[in-house]
Amino acid sequence: MQILLPSRTRGIVETRPYAEELYVADAQPNPVRLALEGSVTVRNIDGLHANLVAALMQPGGVVVACAALEETDLSLVQLLLSARRTAQQSGRSFALAGAGEGALHAALMQGGFLGNGDADPFWGRTEAAATAA
Repeated sequence: MQILLPSRTRGIVETRPYAEELYVADAQPNPVRLALEGSVTVRNIDGLHANLVAALMQPGGVVVACAALEETDLSLVQLLLSARRTAQQSGRSFALAGAGEGALHAALMQGGFLGNGDADPFWGRTEAAATAA
């Protein structure tokens, strides 16, 4: 699993009225990116849990990349739903990248989260859509 901590986007240079100096206004931070790979199951979910808690404490949102997962189970689905709720409660964005393919998609199908008419759009929501919201 890779964790990319957020970096600030380019600041906006502004001038203050009657000031001789320029300052850089705080810009919104980029989201924390967690890249999942290999196997994430109930046997090792505690490591991801700790990383998600740390990511949710950072300013900005969180993006979890799932395309490189080779094996997963419903414990990941539960953790992602919990993390999404925590992010929403604190006014942060939370998105998935690559959830529509691979092991996570298979777990979502097996667990009944996809394939029916009332599937949660979160599982198909793109990173761009989440950052725009």
